[in-house]
Amino acid sequence: MEFDFDKDIGRQLKEAYEQKVGIPEDVSREICWDSDETLETGEGRWHKHVVALYECDGFYYGLKYDRGLTERQENEYYYQIPGKYEKVELKTYTYKEVE
Repeated sequence: MEFDFDKDIGRQLKEAYEQKVGIPEDVSREICWDSDETLETGEGRWHKHVVALYECDGFYYGLKYDRGLTERQENEYYYQIPGKYEKVELKTYTYKEVE
């Protein structure tokens, strides 16, 4: 599958997801640069684990990469099949003093 960066990235990621087509490392690098949303999934000593997300038809399709946390750590991109994500609302509670 050839990626066309002049077309809808979200739609192309959806097609790759549905067809189980892997995205090469060099293409992943370009796709992750300017995503619609990002999701941070964790952190190690040298890298933050991130998913670059693009919206298509009510879902998000994304690629994982590791963002370097220091000026010496490069971002790392991988050959992978895109993942499918859904945005969900979370309710959180906290406590405040009343007096």
